[in-house]
Amino acid sequence: MRSRRMFLPVVGVLGLCLAPLAANADRPGAYFGGSYGQYRIKESSLKENDSLWKAFIGAQFTDWLALEAAFVNFDRASNQNSSFETDGWSGAALLSLPLGANSSLYAKGGEYWWDAKSNFAGVRRNDNGNDPFWGAGIRFGLSDVFGLRVEYERYKVVDIHLDAVSVGLQAKF
Repeated sequence: MRSRRMFLPVVGVLGLCLAPLAANADRPGAYFGGSYGQYRIKESSLKENDSLWKAFIGAQFTDWLALEAAFVNFDRASNQNSSFETDGWSGAALLSLPLGANSSLYAKGGEYWWDAKSNFAGVRRNDNGNDPFWGAGIRFGLSDVFGLRVEYERYKVVDIHLDAVSVGLQAKF
């Protein structure tokens, strides 16, 4: 979909803008990473699970506040009569509760700008738009630089709810 072509330029610009935050090792700093997981869709004739992947970049301003941008790709879920796929960009605020030096619980909320293709009972649609999303997760600090993220997120696309669970690796820079 068309939003994939913008991924590398946007990540590059965000990386350049966030790089000064990483210069001060005492501050939480900037980070990036990727996740892979599963999502569930329950819509009319389509009740399926399929995979998703995402890449993210963010800035941790304090121990409890971060801003994050991500590209999220929900693979095509389909059965005999119906199919659905979407991808898009998200922007979110994360509120964290530190658990020790490198780990934390967090809640997130923001906006998801999506492109979607669907076919439900023979009705084909190509849509784009934006909707709010929310989620929660835990970051396990593997070191001062690397962390393992496990999270749940709830997206709304074309009035369809997508429940996503993913596991990913995060790195501070």
